[in-house]
Amino acid sequence: MTKSSLILLAALVSGLTAHAGSISFDTRADLLSNDYDNASTSADNTQFKLDTVRLDSKGKLNDSVNYRLRLRFNKDRSTTGTVSKRDSTGADLDLAFVTNKFNDSMALTVGKFATDMGGYEGSVSGADLYMKTIGFSGSRGIGDQYYTGTKFAYSFLDQEVALHVANQTVDASGLGNTGVAGKFNQNKFMTGLVYKGTFMDKALTAIASYHTQEGKITGPGTDDPQYKNTYMSVGAKYETDMFAVDGDYSMNTLGGYTVGYTTAQAAKNDTLNTMQVGFAYKMDQWTPRLKVESTTETVASASTTDTKTTYTGTQLAVEYKPVKDDMFRYHFAYWQREAKDDTAGAVAKTDKYIVLGTRIMADFLK
Repeated sequence: MTKSSLILLAALVSGLTAHAGSISFDTRADLLSNDYDNASTSADNTQFKLDTVRLDSKGKLNDSVNYRLRLRFNKDRSTTGTVSKRDSTGADLDLAFVTNKFNDSMALTVGKFATDMGGYEGSVSGADLYMKTIGFSGSRGIGDQYYTGTKFAYSFLDQEVALHVANQTVDASGLGNTGVAGKFNQNKFMTGLVYKGTFMDKALTAIASYHTQEGKITGPGTDDPQYKNTYMSVGAKYETDMFAVDGDYSMNTLGGYTVGYTTAQAAKNDTLNTMQVGFAYKMDQWTPRLKVESTTETVASASTTDTKTTYTGTQLAVEYKPVKDDMFRYHFAYWQREAKDDTAGAVAKTDKYIVLGTRIMADFLK
C-alpha cells in the first residue's frame, strides 16, 4: 500500500462518515500446508498467509449515481508489471468505479470493475474460495479478475445483459502487449457480453459470459499475425434454506501462448475446458462443503504433438460461524488435485493442501 493510497483512504473515511455509505473490513487469515507430489518442482511448505486484506467502500451521490472503491493491502502496485501501465493502477486496487443509472432499466459503469468471467465461481469472493479451478486461476485461466473500462447494462425482469469494453487482461506472455523494450502497445480492447438472471423467487441464479481479446505477438511495426483469446463460461446456483448446489462449465481458447510464437503456429491454439460442481449443506452454524473439478488443458505445438493434460480435483471443507448471521467464521479445508498428461510413460502427479483459518467482514461505520 503506497502513501498516496493511505491519503486516499483517510479522505474516504472522513467523507463517508458525513454521507450515506459503508466501509467494510474484509480479511482472511490462514494456516496453509502444501504437500506436493515427489515429481513436482514445487517444495512442500507450511505457512501463515493473509490472502485477503482489503477495505471495501460503497456509497451513492444521489438516487442515480453510486460508486464503489475497494483497496487491497496484501498486494503491491510494484509487482503488477504491464498491468499497471494500462490504467495507472496496480494489484492493490480491486475496484474503483461509478455507475450512473439512467432509469430502472439502463445503467452505465465507468472505472475498474469485475470482469464477470468464470461463471458462478468467478462471481464468488476469493475469500470464500479454497480450491480454485485451473480454468479460473491457472496460467491459462481467465487472468485478472478486474479490468478498467466501461460497461452498459440493460435490466429486465430480474435479469441483466451487459456489454463490457475494457483493457486486456493478459501481459506479453499471452498477447504481446509489451512491445519493443517493454513498451506497452495495446491497440485493441477486450470486449465481453455478460448475462445474469434470477428465477424461482431468487432461489436459482444463472450467469453466462463471452469475452474476447486479441493483439500482435511482437512489437509495433511487424507483420506478425493477430492472435486471439476467447473466454466463455456458463454457471448456475440453486439455493434453499437447507442446501446450495452450483456448477460451471468454462471454455478458454488461447492463441499465441505456444512457445516460439512463429507464423506456423498462427492456426493453432491452446484450449482449456473446465467443469466444476459445488455442494453446501447448511446446519445452523455449521456448513460442510464439497467441490469437484475436471479440467482438460491442451498446449499446442508447431513442431511436435500437442500436449494434453487432465486435472481432477476434490475439495472437502467445513465452516463454523459462532454467530450465524455475522460474517465471521472459522474454516477447515482439505483438497487435492491430480494432473496427468498424455505423453508415453507419464505418471500422474497429486498435490495436497490443508487450510485452517478464519474470515471476517464488518462495516466500520456501524
